[in-house]
Amino acid sequence: MNKILIKEFLEQEYLIHKKSSLEIAKEMNCTKPTILKYLSIYNIPKRTGSESLLNRKLRGKISFKFIKGLIADKDWLYNQYIINKKTAKEIAKISGTITSTVYKHLVFFQIERRKPKEYVKDNWKKYLHPMFGKKRPDVIKRNQSRHLIGNKNGNWQGGISKLPYAFEFTEELKEQIRQRDNYRCQLCNFTNEEHLITYDESLPIHHIDYNKKNCGKDNLITTCKQCNTRANFNRDYWKELYRNKIAQPNKEAVKK
Repeated sequence: MNKILIKEFLEQEYLIHKKSSLEIAKEMNCTKPTILKYLSIYNIPKRTGSESLLNRKLRGKISFKFIKGLIADKDWLYNQYIINKKTAKEIAKISGTITSTVYKHLVFFQIERRKPKEYVKDNWKKYLHPMFGKKRPDVIKRNQSRHLIGNKNGNWQGGISKLPYAFEFTEELKEQIRQRDNYRCQLCNFTNEEHLITYDESLPIHHIDYNKKNCGKDNLITTCKQCNTRANFNRDYWKELYRNKIAQPNKEAVKK
């Protein structure tokens, strides 16, 4: 154990004789972490995994029995990996091997491996969306817009949204409807005060049958801005729902 503490001994065994930390540990009857600890203490540079693999091969500790076919040719592998910028996966597919075998041969032939960012730099186009940089044809844009205009839109109601409101639909009438509905949205219970704070306007009054000329009180109901917008879709459903809400208080009044 005393020899391990000597820097010269570790430099000779690890750097000159190219022994691994595990081999030195077995010779000195200690553990591998102990050797690594003293390598760090003496600032002796440690070998990478690739360098260790190559040293073991050169010292006859392992044999590369898997070397065969195209990948056994150093020049061919160098041209594919360095010159043609192919990945290990692509080379493995061409040579009929697996990716890890290609990496082992790169180490064996001492061909420097590329860093991941270098591969991305050379093959950045592979990561782009196929539509990157392309523009939609004007014909498609025109066709898309045509499907959303006028009676081709699924929400088309014969143009009634452009009709003006009746003269009877005054602010005084709106206030009466709000008062009748306790100044609350009849769907989500949003109060008029909350609506003023949120939207800077009073609760809107909705025409149940969507007819702006029909300003009867049984056709008007108080809603918030969000619920009023929601009622523009699936109108038959909202007609029935709001009519039932208007009819319910009337039924209760008859019972009393």
